[in-house]
Amino acid sequence: MTKINQNPNDSPTQPNFKIGFKETLFLFGLLSWASPIYILGNILSAKKDNDKSISGLFLLVAVFSLVTLLFGINESILKLIICLSIAVWLVLIDCDHNRFFDNATIHFCNSIFLGLAVYFVAIDLYLEVFPEPIQDLMKSVGTSLPKAFNMLVLCLIFQNVGYYLVWDLLKNSSSKWFTSRKNLVNLDFIRTPRHQINLFSLLMGLGLLFRISSIATGKFFYLSASEAENSGVDFSVASFIAQFEPLYKVAWFYGLALLFGRDNDTTIDLKNTHRSANKFITRTSLIFIALELFYQLISGSKGRFLAFVIIPFGTIFFFTHRRVSTRALIIGLFIGVLSLLLIFPTLVIYRSVITSTVLGGNATFITFFQKAWDTLQSLSWQEYQDIVLTPFNSAGNSESVSAMISIIHFQGDVTLDAGILWQRLLLFWVPRFLWSDKPTIASTNVVGRLTGRLSADDFGTSVLTTAPGELFIYYGLFGSVLMILLGIVARWFNEATSPFKDFTAFRAAVYFSYLPSVINIVGGAGFEGAITGLVLQMFTLYASLYAVRFFG
Repeated sequence: MTKINQNPNDSPTQPNFKIGFKETLFLFGLLSWASPIYILGNILSAKKDNDKSISGLFLLVAVFSLVTLLFGINESILKLIICLSIAVWLVLIDCDHNRFFDNATIHFCNSIFLGLAVYFVAIDLYLEVFPEPIQDLMKSVGTSLPKAFNMLVLCLIFQNVGYYLVWDLLKNSSSKWFTSRKNLVNLDFIRTPRHQINLFSLLMGLGLLFRISSIATGKFFYLSASEAENSGVDFSVASFIAQFEPLYKVAWFYGLALLFGRDNDTTIDLKNTHRSANKFITRTSLIFIALELFYQLISGSKGRFLAFVIIPFGTIFFFTHRRVSTRALIIGLFIGVLSLLLIFPTLVIYRSVITSTVLGGNATFITFFQKAWDTLQSLSWQEYQDIVLTPFNSAGNSESVSAMISIIHFQGDVTLDAGILWQRLLLFWVPRFLWSDKPTIASTNVVGRLTGRLSADDFGTSVLTTAPGELFIYYGLFGSVLMILLGIVARWFNEATSPFKDFTAFRAAVYFSYLPSVINIVGGAGFEGAITGLVLQMFTLYASLYAVRFFG
């Protein structure tokens, strides 16, 4: 294990570095919407007294609210101010009690709400800057925007109720388990280099099962369990092995954390680690990192290339290395600009080319990339801009906000049986091969067609439902109360794995492997499937750790 050296007079959650200009730029590119929240918390956590800041926040909210009432400021702006006030107030409260880093997960989660709230305001006030499909969609469903925004605000409130209030009611003396040797994520059971190598090998092997099964069926793109069934893989088998896929990320994230931290003795204490095992893990990880880079390129998924290659490198580097040199900043900026201006648009075109072409004969991935590059060079300036700006105006938060508004507008057409939701929430752990009639999650394709985001004859495309959207389908605005469950899950995840509470290379690997699944539930594929999927994936992680401890 690797642990941060701590000054006994310092708080265990106090960072051992300051956020400077270079770190700020790096974090803005790395964390996006979450970066201002993290930077604010980092700065305030160094102050001994934040009472004045908290009082100032209440005064600021009061002034904004008064101005809104007196001068009729747009309702969407007021709701944005409410979301911002809640997020910042919780940061200030935690900083005042020196707990910001203890509760880093919820602050990352809250920042996602801020990003969505900004897009709600943008769509409401500046719809003309968005592409025509979104403009056309909003013209038909835009009247439901206020109710959708209300749902978002309520979900933010109840998520934090679950994280802070309900958790405090449920916790007991076992809370010390999270940082104790009984928590297997802390790897206190590793005694020899062989144990450590066995751990890495098992995680890597189990994590690659799903990838190998998809490639074996000729599927180079990202493969979900339902898609695997269409490729000839039994759905129950595909669903089972899919839960192990994140273990692959954990394994090479672990190698990255060891690689970045091994020579930084002022930050990482190596006296309790096994150097021979570390060397094997880091070298093997470099091989798989190269393979991952190649795989994500040929798979053509521009979003996964960012999420599986660029962001992991930057994240593990920053939170393990604990500083950003001028060279690292320049390299990061270069990679970011290159990815945005060349790699992303090339992959967009490449994905279109490869999905419309049968691989065979003289056709290779190289020829597909060549065709994509030639097409990119032939684009007009406007067409090139449309591709580059896609993540900002027609994907990501924009798509999530459109999904929420559409679902709420067409709620009467998309109403689902709430009993299915509770069956899956309570019995998700029952294997499908033991329960042949086990309900499936809400079909995002059906929801897309009923809400007008897909054509009536499109039976293959999936669209976002988002957590607020799915909960509204079942219970309307009252469905926001179920976000308490997400708050509890986020708190458990934070306590069990957060490297901000107890830094080790492995805790960092686990945390940043699963963190995207936690914070993206709100604006992602849905509520129930995302939560139960995360629980199952964490279960497979602990089962794997137990196997290494028992048989290692």
